[in-house]
Amino acid sequence: MSRTPDESELIADCFVRTPGEATLIGPGDDAAVVRVAAGDAGRVVCSTDTLLEGAHFAKGMPADALGRKALAVNLSDFAAMGATPKWALVALTTPDADKAWCKAFASGFFSLADRYGVDLVGGDLTRGPLTVTVQLLGVQEGPILRRTGAQAGDRIYLSGDIGDAAIAFSGVADAALTARAKRRLDYPEPRVRAGCAIARHATAGIDVSDGLLKDLGCLVGDCGAEIHIDRLPLGEACAQYCAASGDYAPALTGGDDYELLFTAPSASEDALREAVGGLPEEDAVALTHIGDIVASPGVRIMLEGREHETPERLGFDHFAAG
Repeated sequence: MSRTPDESELIADCFVRTPGEATLIGPGDDAAVVRVAAGDAGRVVCSTDTLLEGAHFAKGMPADALGRKALAVNLSDFAAMGATPKWALVALTTPDADKAWCKAFASGFFSLADRYGVDLVGGDLTRGPLTVTVQLLGVQEGPILRRTGAQAGDRIYLSGDIGDAAIAFSGVADAALTARAKRRLDYPEPRVRAGCAIARHATAGIDVSDGLLKDLGCLVGDCGAEIHIDRLPLGEACAQYCAASGDYAPALTGGDDYELLFTAPSASEDALREAVGGLPEEDAVALTHIGDIVASPGVRIMLEGREHETPERLGFDHFAAG
């Protein structure tokens, strides 16, 4: 029986072509970067993400939360590259013309758009199964942070905390923990301004959307990584669940965290923390050193000084069986 390819393989084998002269970064990173004029001011960043009911959000999700999250996941891609968002287009497919629902959706969308100075400049509205696609455009005012660039000896950092979104989505914990985690799933916080600050000191970066281990695999390249479970900054619900069950899958493979996972030389740590520490209070976020890039290939997970078993499934994949 033939093996089902994953998303990365489909992109690489079917959609990647030799880029034109104006394409600086094409498929395979968090966003594309194209040149529309000479100099740094002429670099335009583009990203797009689709949210599908039942796959990315639960049926009955509040309309304002869905509108906000639809923009947040794209903003998170920009954060991972240190880019500044400017314009958005929204393609919304909805089962019916419910004006109150659409107003609530727009209210949630604009709550983040206004915070980051993003203008909604167009899109499409159609009838069908509930699906939202957002295209985000912006500029690259500082260094471009890519998924590639990590080197042996770099430290691996994670912003904020992880795991609570997976607890809420999977329902593996009891009802009280799941309810506590649901806000993290429905209202993710994109680290846009932190990403711009981090990009000036980091060597590689990505946002944690598909799961920590899967996304970390995109950063290691020809190197490897060693991370420590006991260093991971876990959300409150996830920490309680992991401590009680000994199951660390929500933290390692759950996804939907939209935190920044990045690498930087150890010598850059003071400057890195100073840059993030100087952000406005609403953009402040903790950074945690969770492991290191090593020369030998592969990702090793450590717990209390001993190697921990690597889960069979590293993260979310639309095309995985089961």
